Amino acid sequence: MTTGARSVLHLPPAGPTVGAAADLLAVRAATVGEAIAFASPDRFVIHAGRLVAASSLSTSVAGPAAASDLSSPALAGAPGREARG
Repeated sequence: MTTGARSVLHLPPAGPTVGAAADLLAVRAATVGEAIAFASPDRFVIHAGRLVAASSLSTSVAGPAAASDLSSPALAGAPGREARG
């Protein structure tokens, strides 16, 4: 948080100095504007100098399904699947 924002909230000055509280939220971005505009899902929360939470987004894509996989009972009733009789 910037010094100006901290003063408006009546909080004491803080920053990367020896002995200061190490509480922050880090997001993966090349610039501050990118961090705000794109809101990366990769986030790290540090409290009292320790990592207390982390989140990230992962995506996986399955390979082509075999014809036998399409008749799986687990897929029955899935959206777009009509019952076969």
